[in-house]
Parts: sequence; C-alpha cells; structure tokens
Amino acid sequence: QTPRLLGSLSLLVFTTKDYGMRDVLSGILLISSERLGRGDVNSIPAENVLGIVLEIRSRQTHVRDLVHGHDIMLPNAFLLTNRVDLYKKNPGGHFKDYVDFKIGYGTPAETVENYLKAVHQKAAAEANGMLAEKDARIALKENAAHAARWRLSYVLEDPKQILNLRDAVNLAAYELQEQSGISVSTPTTNVVETRSGNSANTSSSEETT
Repeated sequence: QTPRLLGSLSLLVFTTKDYGMRDVLSGILLISSERLGRGDVNSIPAENVLGIVLEIRSRQTHVRDLVHGHDIMLPNAFLLTNRVDLYKKNPGGHFKDYVDFKIGYGTPAETVENYLKAVHQKAAAEANGMLAEKDARIALKENAAHAARWRLSYVLEDPKQILNLRDAVNLAAYELQEQSGISVSTPTTNVVETRSGNSANTSSSEETT
C-alpha cells in the first residue's frame, strides 16, 4: 500500500495548483523516501547552492549554504521538481570528488601526471578528510582551444569536507607549480575549474588560486 500511496502523492504534487498543499505533500514525500535528511550535503544547480540539510519542515526545507555560510529556506516542491545532487556515503563505496585544471600545451603528459600525484599527496597530508591510502585518479578530460583540461579525482572520508578539500587541492597545486615547472593558468584562459562549475578568470599577470 505504501508505494501506491506515495505514487498518488507524487501525482498530486505535479497536478495541484495549491502551492501550499504542493509543498506539504512534497515534504511528506521527502521524509518518506529517506533520500534526503538532516546532515546530508547536497548541491542544487538551479540555485547555485552547495549546502547541508538542517531540517525538513512541513512546507520548507532548511539548508545551510556551505559557501556563504547563511541559511536558506527552500519550498519542498522545489526540491522534488529540480535537480538535487546528494553527496552522501552509500553502499556502493566511498564518496569521490575532483578538481579540474587547465594546463597549457607543450607539457609532457608524464610531467602533468607526476605533478598531480604530488598535489594529491600534499593535500592529503595537510588537510583532514581525504583518504590518502586511496590512489588519486588522473585523467585528461578535454583538449580545449588554449589548454588541456586535466582532472584530479580523490576519495573523501566525509562529504562535509568537500569544500575544505577542494581548497586544499587548489592550494597544493598553486604551491607546487614552480618546482614542477607547471602553471595551472594558461596565457589566454587563466582558468581553474572546480566540480561545482565555478571558475576564476584572470589576466596573465594575476595569480590564480
């Protein structure tokens, strides 16, 4: 009976014109599904939010924005009708994240791979939350117009550390540039991209972190 009831509620969510009722029904579905709960880290691309769920209420879900540090109240129906990426531990294995770097052409692939391995080791040693015993995965993802986009993937102990570890990886990459003979900015694009889709564009005379 429960699956049938939840199916009926889902249908009502998308058909009712009563926005208040839509949010209440959505709240019931969110709680019943147990897919989203207190303490879960999630990304909401439509709102450009990376946050942690504090509470699911009858009509709204209370989310703490991890980037800006403020709280957001989102209508429950919004969470059912928009994409929500859940960063949580699951039976399939550890949680993984990555940081992308654009590196200029002319640098040998082996040099880039050794550089990114060193970045992973340094970030793991200096920041909490990265499983250092798990090897990093390094891959060339795109040959773009002005630079090659390389990806450094790593394993997290806890999704709540996602921002701290991205910062640690970017800092390690910046600090190891000179000794590795690699620049994480290119003469024309000067971009460092992260999983969240954020990027920073700078001129050739500016620093990229």
